[in-house]
Amino acid sequence: MLLRDVAVTVKAFIKRGSEYFRPDEKLVRSAFDAHAAGVCSLYLYNLPKLVTSNTAKVILAVTQDARLAEGHEIDRTIEVIQVPWFFAFESYWEAGEQTKKRQILDLLQEGLLWTAEHEGWQKQPLIEAYNACLSSDLVHERFWRKAGKSSWQSPDKRLKAKVLWKFGLESIEILAVFFDRNNCELGRRVLLSLIPSEHLLASSLGDAKWLSSKRFALVSRSKKKKWTVNVQDLAAE
Repeated sequence: MLLRDVAVTVKAFIKRGSEYFRPDEKLVRSAFDAHAAGVCSLYLYNLPKLVTSNTAKVILAVTQDARLAEGHEIDRTIEVIQVPWFFAFESYWEAGEQTKKRQILDLLQEGLLWTAEHEGWQKQPLIEAYNACLSSDLVHERFWRKAGKSSWQSPDKRLKAKVLWKFGLESIEILAVFFDRNNCELGRRVLLSLIPSEHLLASSLGDAKWLSSKRFALVSRSKKKKWTVNVQDLAAE
C-alpha cells in the first residue's frame, strides 16, 4: 500500500487508552485546519512513492494540551493512522503568513518522520518532499489541465485562456490568465475564491469554455455552477 494522504488537523476528540478527550473548543473552531490544507496539499504533490504496510493516510491530531499528545498514542482505523501531536498555537497566531506555512510544514514533517520510524517505513521520500516544499518557497499554484488540455482559444482566435489555482492560508484563488497570439500574458481575472480544501477545488474544476470572444467561463464538475469573467478591457491594461 502507498501513503496517499496526509493531514494536520485540530480534532474534536483525541483518544488516550480506551477514553476520548475533548481539547480546547476554541481550537476546534479555529481556522488552523484551513491553513494546514494548502501545506499538506503541496507536501503530497512533492511526495515520491512511500510504501506502507497497510496505511493510506496519516492524520496529525494537533493539540496544545501536552498531556493528550504525550507518547503519541496511535489511533488506528482501516488504512488510517491518527497521531496526537503537541503544537504551541500562541506563537503561531502571532506569526506572518510565510512563518505560519513553515511552522505547519515543520510540524507535518516531524510527525511523519516519527510515524515512519514507529511503523518501519522509509524516511527518504519524506525528506525529499520536505526539501521540495522549501525549494518552492512554500508556494503552491498550478495551471489546471483537463484531459491533457491546458489552454482554451477564443472564438476569434485572438486570445488564449488558462486556468490557474493558487493555495493560500485563507483561501484558494482560481484565476483565468489570458495570453495573446505570441503567448505574452495580457492579464488575470479572479473567477472565484474557496475555503482551502482539495475537495472543493476538485469539485470546482469541471470544464472551461469561451461564451463569446469577450467572456470566458469555468464550469463546476457537477455543471450546476458557472463563473464568468469579461476580457473586454484586457488591451487597456
